[in-house]
Amino acid sequence: MVHVGVDLHKRLSQIAVLTEDGELTQHRLTNEPLRLERFFAEFPAQTPVAIEASGTWWWLVDLLEGLGHRPVLSQTKAIAAARLKNDRVDAERLLLLLRGDLLPRVWIPPRELREARELLRDRVSLVWVRTGTKNRLLALLARRNLQPTASKSWLTERGQRELQGLPLPGIPSTIRADCLTLLRLLDEQIRRLNLELIARWGADLRVAYPLPGRGGLGNVEE
Repeated sequence: MVHVGVDLHKRLSQIAVLTEDGELTQHRLTNEPLRLERFFAEFPAQTPVAIEASGTWWWLVDLLEGLGHRPVLSQTKAIAAARLKNDRVDAERLLLLLRGDLLPRVWIPPRELREARELLRDRVSLVWVRTGTKNRLLALLARRNLQPTASKSWLTERGQRELQGLPLPGIPSTIRADCLTLLRLLDEQIRRLNLELIARWGADLRVAYPLPGRGGLGNVEE
């Protein structure tokens, strides 16, 4: 069986290949999908390919699985702590650990699950931005000892109507307008993501988040 180790970088990949005859070769290729597809298409189906876990492995795993190979994702201290470190050594070390069945493996979620997680991370990041924008707006008002009279909070519908009519000088008025515009945009984006998450996974009993009025996903504004 052929064994392959890939030291994956943003623009280049160092690839070590060990054939059944024990011949070890090294290849340095740019991360052009067509070029790498032609390269890996030369190997027998189900060839195991070791890749060190990083933030850029998705596309390579998809490419390898599309060719019928077996990508193996690893986070190994043997590489991180090695005294001698370069791309060729890292790729070869991955390959040898894979061949000896000594490679600490990381589960590779299927593409649909990876994309679901990515969508959720996108929602979380938007909520963080929205929370920061709210805090910035409330701090602006607190510094001027301004309290709402129509509501308990500036961020309710009544509070925002009062806030929009609040007489503020030039710079605070500009910041208020920017924050309110950004909050409206973020609310719209988060609402759209909620609907997409519900449409895709709202009926999945494994989803822990409650839907408005029934079980499922999406009743999470913060």
